[in-house]
Amino acid sequence: LIRAKSHMDTLKRVRMLESISQLQNQFLSNISHEFRTPLTLILNSLGDISSSLGDKDEDGVSPLLDTALRNAQRLHKLVSDLLDFSKAEAGCLGATYQPTDVLNLTLDVVSMFRSVIERSGVTLTVPENITRARDGPDGVGGGSAPDPPVYVDRMMWEQIVSNLISNAFKYTLSGSISIELAFVSRNAVSRMYSKNVLKDHIPFYVLLSVRDTGIGIAEEDHARIFERFYRATHQQDTPGRSIEGVGIGLALVQEFVNMHSGVLWVTSRVGQGSTFYVALPTGQKHLPSSQVSNQKGLPEAALSPQPAQSQSHSYALAQVNEASSYIPYVPNPYSSTQQHVFTSAKSSTSSSSLTSTSTLNTTTTTTTSESRSAFHILVVDDNMDMCRYLQALMIAQGYVVFVAYNGSDALQMFIEKRPDLVVLDVMLPGMMSGIDFVHHVRSMVDTEIAATPIIMLSARAGHDAKLGGLQAGADDYIPKPFN
Repeated sequence: LIRAKSHMDTLKRVRMLESISQLQNQFLSNISHEFRTPLTLILNSLGDISSSLGDKDEDGVSPLLDTALRNAQRLHKLVSDLLDFSKAEAGCLGATYQPTDVLNLTLDVVSMFRSVIERSGVTLTVPENITRARDGPDGVGGGSAPDPPVYVDRMMWEQIVSNLISNAFKYTLSGSISIELAFVSRNAVSRMYSKNVLKDHIPFYVLLSVRDTGIGIAEEDHARIFERFYRATHQQDTPGRSIEGVGIGLALVQEFVNMHSGVLWVTSRVGQGSTFYVALPTGQKHLPSSQVSNQKGLPEAALSPQPAQSQSHSYALAQVNEASSYIPYVPNPYSSTQQHVFTSAKSSTSSSSLTSTSTLNTTTTTTTSESRSAFHILVVDDNMDMCRYLQALMIAQGYVVFVAYNGSDALQMFIEKRPDLVVLDVMLPGMMSGIDFVHHVRSMVDTEIAATPIIMLSARAGHDAKLGGLQAGADDYIPKPFN
């Protein structure tokens, strides 16, 4: 009786958890749908304004439109990710698997990131062809043997590649990112992937690897890195390019790989970088026959080495937009506007100052003459668009503005520049948060410096968050969005 009761209690808990999960997925789906209509209107309206403006930007609003469009596209990508993820977990995300030239499709997506990555000083290496592994009797084969056919859902493959590259770039501050594609045998994948879940009847796989020289992932996080909403503890404490993100990108990649009957894994060491692997079975026997299309999945236009906006890689474009906001100044090659500095026709004094936003860097940004007669402000935020926006507003009022993107750099700059005011975000990458920064300043021996006014800006808008900021020593706490 005791065992029976324990079993019944366990079943009840399982059903309750399943019900909660279903409700959560339904909520994510509903809220995503509700966001799509206003986002469509915002994106289309901004696009129409930008198009009508053309080269007649007398008031210097093109950069502001560029910022608005970039961030609206980013929000649209997040909404789409949430919707796709909730559909995938509910088992109702449709897919169309087509025979695809995965090399050219991958190169097409990767090339969109090249400008942003290389302008940041990171080297990007891409394959010229798909290598063919030869590992004895179970090798793919050599000579003139044809490549095994690969069936993928094109949109899903684009999202897989885009997410992995964007993730690598986010946590690689220097060094390189390399992409490789190879045809390998089932036995070769089994030796690399420890879990024995591969299908016996699939002899060959296509293997995508994305390798970086970034901050790496702690071993205890390897097993959970693909869980939804999970953030690796080491990455939260180590300076990446940004602390932003909700933790569904890799989880979505996992869902898409599962839908292709493939496997996904990572090898990584802290401080030495990471390599993400995606292995998909070749052929179509492992796929639902009702979802397989034998129509060639790659139109001739997609074989061009430089992708055009008309090729509708909308997801990759949104990822490029997001990646461009991780570094101080990187013009987006796919932007509808070509002017990437803030200007103002209203003030000849501020006009020359605002153009200096094109020289933002990760340590300092000086603008007008650093005469101490002007009011000096230190802006600290890991979102480059937010930094540029705040900087432009303040320079237009005649202030001298310095910019930092993490707490450690901000503290060093604070000591060197001794600003009259600090405006900083609460959530910052690295070991020092905004709260930690305030504690350091308030504990300084020089009472005049320690009393420097500090305004906190944060996406955390709750009463407890505001109280925490004020108790830490901030003079004011302003939740985003603000005007």
